[in-house]
Amino acid sequence: MLGRWYVAIDMRTDRARFNSVRPGLMSLYGQELSLDVRRLTGFVRSISGVSEEEAESRGPPQRLARFPEDLRSGQTEYSGIYEYGSVSTFTPSWLKLETLTL
Repeated sequence: MLGRWYVAIDMRTDRARFNSVRPGLMSLYGQELSLDVRRLTGFVRSISGVSEEEAESRGPPQRLARFPEDLRSGQTEYSGIYEYGSVSTFTPSWLKLETLTL
């Protein structure tokens, strides 16, 4: 028997269904039935599994100066920003604190 490996991630949030648009005659009947049985917590583009040493050796940039090119460096940790330039309503990014000398 052939199988597939997978990784399950607990997102610690409730699952939700897609809101289905029912055009034309579909809007008249069966509103209580779901067209899509999937329940999702989010969409993921890339998840990396790295060792603790590799995570500590990564150095985030001090700023995002060239958007969206700086996101492709592999050093920037971010969420809610897409490589093609779209930004969601909540977009955290982890940057290196720049030391100021007085």
